[in-house]
Amino acid sequence: MGLILVLSLWGSRIVCHAASPQLIKAAEQEGKVVYYSTMSVQETDKAVKEFMKKYPGIKAEYFRITKEKLVSRLLAEDSADRTMADVVSVNDMVMELLRIRNILGPYNNPEASAYSPGFKDRSGYWTGLYGPTAVIVYNTRLVKPESAPKTYEDLLDPKWKGKMGMDGSKWEWFAAQLQIMGQEKGLAFMKRLASQDLQFERGLPCSPS
Repeated sequence: MGLILVLSLWGSRIVCHAASPQLIKAAEQEGKVVYYSTMSVQETDKAVKEFMKKYPGIKAEYFRITKEKLVSRLLAEDSADRTMADVVSVNDMVMELLRIRNILGPYNNPEASAYSPGFKDRSGYWTGLYGPTAVIVYNTRLVKPESAPKTYEDLLDPKWKGKMGMDGSKWEWFAAQLQIMGQEKGLAFMKRLASQDLQFERGLPCSPS
């Protein structure tokens, strides 16, 4: 089945955009679309329900898993020549891996023309759904507002050594900082940040305490 599920995510509102009549007919003949998602269960469930409301002739099934498990599953399915997913939503770096492995097929999303270049693949292999943000938070019981770090550079202050936690799975944040700071400056910053004895946990921002 081709990529027929096109979603725009704005806050909590999900909109399913129209596909071509030929694509809808082909999907109805096949009868089912399988969606692998790394979005929250609430977002994924709402997207699938909106899709089936718009296309009642197509049954939609979804599997909500972490990006690491999604990659492992897709690679295993591809090796066995039994790829089950019709549609995938995951971050752009994983999408690029899937494209290189020839697991993704291009889809000329009619909505993509409204997106800036950084939010879509130039060859039509993916279009962005959402843009996550990364922020610094601190424990207000231990850190006074005037002492709190205001920039990433402030995190390099020796007084924060051994007192910061960070989500170690956010490698897209690492890549984004290299793009923003530049390769040389960005790598130098990351090496100095690594020397601050960070505590890595899933789901943590960079948080002095």
